[in-house]
Amino acid sequence: MRFTPERIALTLFTLAVVALIAAPLVEVVIRSLEKQTGLTGHVWSGANYQQLKASEILSSARNSVVIALGSMAVATVIGVGLSWLVTRTDLPLRRAFEILNLIPFFLSPLIGSIAWTYLADPRTGFINRLARSAGISHGAVFNVYSTLGIIVVLGLFLVPFVILLTGAAFRQMDSSLEHAAAACGASGWRTAVRVTLPLASPAIMAAAILTFVMAIEDLSVPLVLGYGNGIQTLSTRIYDAVQTFPPNYNFGAALGCVMMLITALCLYLQRRAMRDRGYVTVTGKGSRAEPLRLGRIRWWAFAAELVYLLFAALLPIGILTLIAFSKRWTGTVDFGDLTLDNFRALFGKGSIVRTAFLNSLELSALCACVVVALSVVLVHAIERARITGRRLFEVCLTIPVAVPGLVLGVGLLTLLLKTSLFGTLWIIGVAYVVRFLPFAHRSVSAAFLSVHTELEEAARTSGASLGRYVFRVLLPLVRPGLVSGWLLVFLTFMRELPMSALLQTTGTQTLSVALLNSRSFDSPGVTAAFTLLQAAVLLVAAAVFWTITTRRDGASSDMAAGL
Repeated sequence: MRFTPERIALTLFTLAVVALIAAPLVEVVIRSLEKQTGLTGHVWSGANYQQLKASEILSSARNSVVIALGSMAVATVIGVGLSWLVTRTDLPLRRAFEILNLIPFFLSPLIGSIAWTYLADPRTGFINRLARSAGISHGAVFNVYSTLGIIVVLGLFLVPFVILLTGAAFRQMDSSLEHAAAACGASGWRTAVRVTLPLASPAIMAAAILTFVMAIEDLSVPLVLGYGNGIQTLSTRIYDAVQTFPPNYNFGAALGCVMMLITALCLYLQRRAMRDRGYVTVTGKGSRAEPLRLGRIRWWAFAAELVYLLFAALLPIGILTLIAFSKRWTGTVDFGDLTLDNFRALFGKGSIVRTAFLNSLELSALCACVVVALSVVLVHAIERARITGRRLFEVCLTIPVAVPGLVLGVGLLTLLLKTSLFGTLWIIGVAYVVRFLPFAHRSVSAAFLSVHTELEEAARTSGASLGRYVFRVLLPLVRPGLVSGWLLVFLTFMRELPMSALLQTTGTQTLSVALLNSRSFDSPGVTAAFTLLQAAVLLVAAAVFWTITTRRDGASSDMAAGL
């Protein structure tokens, strides 16, 4: 294999990106094995891991596992059911539901958890007050400040991930298998349970494991709903270790290593399951995917769709709107008490909303450009130039997928503590790039794979340089995929919380961090107005994303590729 200047440059570039990814992870491992002595000294020690045996840490680990398993069960059962309904059946308005079901994906668990504090607070929650007024209950019908409350809220907002990951499997399935079962006298329900679900089981298992990983590393929902009520998880323990004064970075790093091991093991099991259970559901014969007729349960399925949208989108957004326009919130609706004062307060004197919004907008736009540009070069190096060691580089580039954002934040915080980046907006930008590069890389790779290498060979044969081929041939062809990838990571950055919360300082708060702080220091009306503002920003960005990607019928596939 020839070592041309182009290949050498691409190899060095890829090595530099891998080093950027590896540095904070190595820092976390080193820090976990050190014990601070004095103000600046450190000695090698296993004391941090000894602390993990403490009863409160074991209790937090147990809470994390219970919440993750519960959220996984909620998200998987609901997500698989809804995905099957909109892709394989004659559900009314199924095309509209295919879009509406993804609304919680474009919001965030943080927005959802804040909304549910107004819906299901034991004393002033709208649902509980309504139940007491109707004589249904004398106490709380649903207490959101509980382990069950965390599980339900987090599970509801993880449902779209299951829908995205299983939807492709259901769409590509050979419908003749279901028709054969129906011809043998099987009912629609029996066909789904005995034929459709087993064939889609690899995708379902992959989605379940991914939601478990996302639930166990989530910070926002346990922090909003559990932290103040004594329910600690591993993620809130890491947040505590770094945010308390003086910060205990070493113990936070040890907790981070435990979380890395858990997520890495889960993702290994996911890959193993997908490899060992590769069922063929797309045949060489043409088979029009006719929808399965639901018969008598058709309208019950329609009602189930509406119930999910009610609790995952309509009620949260509705209660936020109601409180945002109210002078005060006591759990009851008073339409004569409406005001715009909460929105005025958001941008009034002393408010950091404008600064936080500009910080998020600047970071998200710039970092989205960076990760997409890096991904273009990396995909070209690995898939087109086929540099030496490309398979190893591919594995290294996927490592951040197995690293929770909190852990990466701890690594970058300690690594850059004494540099000029510390305390600036750009340390958060570095975290965004490192953490979400694999997601952009997958979206860009999917776009590049749609362009055959014959075009490059033809351009080179005609005397075109690499740069001319890239800018005149390749980029115009993959531009739709790059744009959708950019919008997808932009949305992700705008709603990101864990790393931003660890790395922010005065003046560098992002929208999510400022919203989290608003819940602690502002009135319910101002917090609701702030939450509604972020929700509106995210939904507008989502609408742009959907409009652009659906021009080429690829919105769901782009999001699934990114995941």
